[in-house]
Amino acid sequence: MDNLRSIEQSSSVVLDDETTVPLAARVSETAFAVDGMFCGGCASTVERALKRLAGVQSVSVSFLGNSAHVTHDPIKVSPDTLAKRLASLGYEARSLDNSQSDHAQSKFQRAHQIRLAIAIGFGLWVMMASMAHYLTELPTERFEWQVALAAGIFSLPVLLYSGMPFFKLGWRGLIARAPGMETLILVATVAAVSGSMIELWQGRSHVWFEVPVMLIIFQLIARLTDFGARRRAADAIRSMLDLSPETARRVDADGLNTVAANTLRVNEVIESRAGEH
Repeated sequence: MDNLRSIEQSSSVVLDDETTVPLAARVSETAFAVDGMFCGGCASTVERALKRLAGVQSVSVSFLGNSAHVTHDPIKVSPDTLAKRLASLGYEARSLDNSQSDHAQSKFQRAHQIRLAIAIGFGLWVMMASMAHYLTELPTERFEWQVALAAGIFSLPVLLYSGMPFFKLGWRGLIARAPGMETLILVATVAAVSGSMIELWQGRSHVWFEVPVMLIIFQLIARLTDFGARRRAADAIRSMLDLSPETARRVDADGLNTVAANTLRVNEVIESRAGEH
């Protein structure tokens, strides 16, 4: 992936006090943003999946920062390989550019708000049908079956649209042997829907369509709430960084030198005068 930032560093091995032989491979550090992580379990899934790639030496994934840092052998693993591996699990790797990040986050929020609205709208009808079945005595068994069938029909938009991102991630995580929260949602949904379909097929009215519907609604609410909190925290940190000065006075051997603040390195000494921020 061309837009992923890659920093290569030479590596060598010391044979004795006088001989140093460069290794054929080089060490590359690739940092990129990861879209599609909803919880700490997602970050663990991404980390395990990347670590399984041949040539990857270390992986650090930050759920709060929606980012990953990978140290790898560039001959065996390229940034494009890392991006494709994440894509196979349902995640998207992109550059750490702030403008792209804001656009991706806004797109994510709008999409999930629409999914939540649809889930709540149709989920209410599913719950009404379920409550009518369990809390009241319906006139005939045939009518009970029709109410159960209606619950299944109203659950379709929730299952096929609102919950589809969870199911895709759950299935891909299962195939990649890196199951996460989405895999549990997928298994619960398959069990509830399969059992309900068997009941309807046999003419009975004991169904559980409300179970996956409520799971999806709660997950969407939780993830939108978490997303909003993380975005506000990121905006606050970014605002603090915007207050930092553009230049600094660095203390060098030849005296003070004014340099760009973002070029300062660890352990360098700077001069800060009274009243400066």
